[in-house]
Amino acid sequence: MNTRELIEQSKNILIAYALGEKKNQPIAFALLCGLRKLGKDVRLGEKDTLGQPPSSLSSSPSEGKTFMVSLRGLALWISKVYYEKDERDIRLYFTLRRGEISPENLSLQIQDQTDLAIIVDEDASTDNTPTLHGSWKVVSSQDAQSIILQLLSRDPDPSTRLLGRILERLDPSWHAQLYVASLEQKDFRDSQANPKTLPPLIENLKGSFGADASYLFFYSHASAPELKGIFWSPRKEWREKILQSQKGQERGNWLLFSAPAEKISEIKDLARSFV
Repeated sequence: MNTRELIEQSKNILIAYALGEKKNQPIAFALLCGLRKLGKDVRLGEKDTLGQPPSSLSSSPSEGKTFMVSLRGLALWISKVYYEKDERDIRLYFTLRRGEISPENLSLQIQDQTDLAIIVDEDASTDNTPTLHGSWKVVSSQDAQSIILQLLSRDPDPSTRLLGRILERLDPSWHAQLYVASLEQKDFRDSQANPKTLPPLIENLKGSFGADASYLFFYSHASAPELKGIFWSPRKEWREKILQSQKGQERGNWLLFSAPAEKISEIKDLARSFV
């Protein structure tokens, strides 16, 4: 299987990196956030976690392997399906409006539930070929990150698509205590989302990047083309510093403010001074 298939079919996903290396934290947290939004059971761990069996890392009890019985080409003619089960056997019954069932129509498949590890290492090889490490299939974060962003961008949920844009726009040069991103009108238009989606998505980010971090987004939208800012921070002194230079409304840890385009660099410089 290629990396895309591994991500789509994996049951357990481990994001493995040296936990003491802060430079890799934003990448690991972005992978964690994106995979959780895609409904995956995912964990962060040290690289030596690869020596443990995948089942020991799952947050839910194993449900065993999944098998699928298919009757190919007969869906139009099946009018009823039921089953009988006793202590040893299970029998499936199909009632057809016309035609017969032949062995060629019957198919039994085992649903693949692969255990995947994503290695976060800026100095790793650029070879994106999946490899084996014990019971794990291993891929690089560089390869996984681009595929996760693709999956998010094609999700039917607008908020999921917008989250993909946010993770793509997050500036990795910032300190891990403060995450900054800028969104354009095109990002909202392409994802079919709107600015009201931003607060819930910041909650998603807090679940992966941490509630002790702060989040500063600049955005423009067709409904209000002037540049806006949204800032969530548990640090009151940081919110107060922005309010000293920008007009805005504060509610709890949230701050909404207008941000003239020529002021963006000034606000970013101010934010950099926080950390």
